[in-house]
Amino acid sequence: MLAPKAHPHNLRLNAGGAALPKSLKAAQAAEPRDLASMGSGEQRITLQWKGGLPEPQLKGSRATYRDALPGADVIVEATQTGFEQFVMLREWPSGSYSYTLPLKTVGLQAEEQIDGSIVFTDTAGRQRAVMPAPIMWDAAVDERSGLPTNRHRVDMDVVATGKNTVVLVIRPEGSWLTDPATQ
Repeated sequence: MLAPKAHPHNLRLNAGGAALPKSLKAAQAAEPRDLASMGSGEQRITLQWKGGLPEPQLKGSRATYRDALPGADVIVEATQTGFEQFVMLREWPSGSYSYTLPLKTVGLQAEEQIDGSIVFTDTAGRQRAVMPAPIMWDAAVDERSGLPTNRHRVDMDVVATGKNTVVLVIRPEGSWLTDPATQ
């Protein structure tokens, strides 16, 4: 595992070395691997990845796992209080596109909210972490701010699969991905 020099919630990232999948279908059939984990003791959240995890390219607070899916990279960025995870498509997907992210929640309950976010609470019902609703954006950016201008919500199903496990099924809208206006 890799770790930032300092992180308030003990963030750990996969050091890579797993074989790359030949197809999206093969990636979804693969055994999940821990991608990013944070927390300590009896409260820990571990985001897993189904697919390849090559040795990441490290730059600042960002780890890029190139070709973790065919034509796509997985990026994990350490933040001051947690981490962000991205999938960057380098090729236009053919047909529908979705992927599955298993999530282990030791000592925490995951509950999907109306706005698409997930709140993690401890056994006393105290909120310990929040995962915002997923969004996607294309390469179009505002010239002044440098921020994405073409943002779109991503559908996500949250499926409890056991006491401490949840599966997130991420389903970007195919019509947005294939729209000629999407850059």
